[in-house]
Amino acid sequence: MGVVDAGRALGSRYYLVERLGSGSMGEVWLAVDHTTSKEFAAKLLRQEYAGDPEIVVRFLREMQILVGLCHENLVEVRELVAEGGGVLAIVMELVRGGTLRDHLAGRGTLPPREAAEITIAVLRALAYVHALPGEVVHRDVKPENVLLDGDGRPKLTDFGIARLVAEKKAASSGRLGTAEYMAPEVIEGKAALPPCDVYGTGVQLYELLAGRTPFAGGNEHAVAYRHGNALPPPVRGLSARLAAVLDGMLLKEPSERPTAEAAADALTRLLPELAGVPALPAQAHPATYATTAGGTAASGGGASGTGGTVVKDARQERVQGPVGGDVVRLSPADDQGEQAASPGTKIVDRPVVQPATITPTVLSREPAAKRDKVLVVAGVLAAVVIAGVAVALVAGRGSGGGERAKPREQVGPVKATMPGRPLPTGLTVSRVAVYDADEGRLTTTVTWEAGETPLAGPFFEAVPDPGCTVTWEPGPGKPTLDATPGVTSPCSYQISVGALRAGGQATATYAVSFDPGDAEPLVAAETFLTAAAEQTAAALDGLERSAVFPAQRLVDVYVDVPSIVHAGDRMPIRVLPIWAGTRDPDSLNVLFDTTTAGDPPQVLARLGGIANVKLAPGGCHDAIGVLKNRYPWASEQADDCAITATVGNIEADSGSFSILVRP
Repeated sequence: MGVVDAGRALGSRYYLVERLGSGSMGEVWLAVDHTTSKEFAAKLLRQEYAGDPEIVVRFLREMQILVGLCHENLVEVRELVAEGGGVLAIVMELVRGGTLRDHLAGRGTLPPREAAEITIAVLRALAYVHALPGEVVHRDVKPENVLLDGDGRPKLTDFGIARLVAEKKAASSGRLGTAEYMAPEVIEGKAALPPCDVYGTGVQLYELLAGRTPFAGGNEHAVAYRHGNALPPPVRGLSARLAAVLDGMLLKEPSERPTAEAAADALTRLLPELAGVPALPAQAHPATYATTAGGTAASGGGASGTGGTVVKDARQERVQGPVGGDVVRLSPADDQGEQAASPGTKIVDRPVVQPATITPTVLSREPAAKRDKVLVVAGVLAAVVIAGVAVALVAGRGSGGGERAKPREQVGPVKATMPGRPLPTGLTVSRVAVYDADEGRLTTTVTWEAGETPLAGPFFEAVPDPGCTVTWEPGPGKPTLDATPGVTSPCSYQISVGALRAGGQATATYAVSFDPGDAEPLVAAETFLTAAAEQTAAALDGLERSAVFPAQRLVDVYVDVPSIVHAGDRMPIRVLPIWAGTRDPDSLNVLFDTTTAGDPPQVLARLGGIANVKLAPGGCHDAIGVLKNRYPWASEQADDCAITATVGNIEADSGSFSILVRP
């Protein structure tokens, strides 16, 4: 990155005002959008990275995944800028509160509740991104990469950037990431998967509580060795239940760690008992580290600070647990989840990761008066029979609302059907509702069906229930309260169903308390289905610069071609999405670019992938050739040329352009 001065233009929309800071990857500048006067942060990568063509291509491809994502605990990435002369920048939300490292400086340690709340926020952000297709992983969670806004809300930043930069350094160092926060499997050279982020967040939680990371001290190789072979030294004074969660996040075996979502849930349940607990004194570095032996702690205990041993033996009993997977209970336990099996031994409930199948994600929080309801959430895939795996989150029955009015007398359940019409992408959404007067419940099954081209979820569904008393059919998984990715609706869900083949279907079923009142039950049920369809469409309408739920929102594409191209060159063509309720193409979420190498963006993967994209001459056919149906070349001079792009069911023509022969 060459000399950068205040007032310098960045891309076509921004100018730089002042440098806010610098680090190993580059400089952060205050940038202003001259069209709106809004302020943003622009991270300019160093010349050694921005000048590397491979880094640039991978950066643009992989960072594109993050553009448009919206979560209250993620720093929002607005735009990517790549210019000639070695300028590569990320334009993102401006967060002025400093880093978590700044917050920790001078304090030594944080009170357990504050440390837990920060960790919950980071885990929620990780769970949100881990749920994206392609297993997006941060792999460098640490206090420097957690920002605090003006309200003290944590926001995770630099997703994926550290990995791209670290891989360039790996050729000489052989090591990726920051050693103090690296998971054992990554140190061993294995693939970085979501469990490594849970481990890094566990290391960060340990540091917030103890004032030091568990394996700090000595050179990088010594730290790396301890990650794989030593037990975390106990945090003296830490409550046993908080220590148990921390121990689980720092387990050596990735498959035994809780998911980010499960760890966040476990910490959330502990918040009441952590209120008012003062910060612990900073912990001294141990003289020696206890090591593991055959999967059993040899000595020293875990992070609990009890001096006991976390036992893993053959007497494990699997029980159903409330964290989205089985719980390995190491011996019978009392209501607090603890019971001494022998003197000095601590019993720990540890979630075991199970692959999620179809899990609706709650995108908006229910009304407070209705939150104490039995909530059982899951989706049901039509082609898969899910048996014997049901996880329920039971919070007790609410007392508000009084008795339900008596239903109208009728003979048997009433069934209402709303066939769907194909959307521009070919996706058809249909709904069937069955009203049972005896139970006072309306059960609705939503079906998503792909047309002639494959599509992928997640899909979005809004439920027209003012109290949001929604109960989804039992199945694997549980609801996750999450920030809506640009969608606002009082009771809405994200249904993760994976990929649908051409003509394939997926279904999910939910029930709500229902009283038709004075209306005929059939008419009331049909009105409910109409409201569900209209509320779903309204919530998805008009979203800009966001690629969420593309199979339900894509209505057209825009074919961007320069007004003049040169014979003998591959044409620079971009295919941009146009979303429902918007007029302008979305330049942030490019579906296809003839000048970009590598894997297609995730938004295109959800629309059937690269195989669903075709380009063809739309004018002056003799002057244009197309390689592999996707890469047009100009062969001779011509006017009034055009390119036709097809993305699945959608076809669009470019504006007119001319082909010139270079002198």
